[in-house]
Amino acid sequence: MQAVLTSLTTDNKGRAVAMVVINGTADQVSQQIAGGPVQLDVQTIAQAKAAALPQKQKGGPLTKWLAAREGEAKFQQFLKKVYGRNVTNQVTAEAAVKDLMQIASRTELDHNPDKGMKFRRDIMLKFGEFR
Repeated sequence: MQAVLTSLTTDNKGRAVAMVVINGTADQVSQQIAGGPVQLDVQTIAQAKAAALPQKQKGGPLTKWLAAREGEAKFQQFLKKVYGRNVTNQVTAEAAVKDLMQIASRTELDHNPDKGMKFRRDIMLKFGEFR
């Protein structure tokens, strides 16, 4: 059986990840290395690509706070009066805040410290004073 190492990198846990092209099926390769000195996880290219896709970040407390406020009439009034935004519903409130904070997703507020601080200062604090 012949093999060619096509790439070698590390994953987000610091483990080595090697992409090897082997002339054989996944079953043949698994049988060949079954008793080897190192435990190997044999995957097809499609399986490896699926595992390498970035995982969607989950929202934390700032994301949840914003999602809860976007539908509130008082929050929409705040965006209109303080920032001059044409906010009429939850969707336009979300779009206004994303534009103001220069973010593509609300989850950035929890995963980008600078964006989170700006959001706390410019939206949460000012909204608290507006109420």
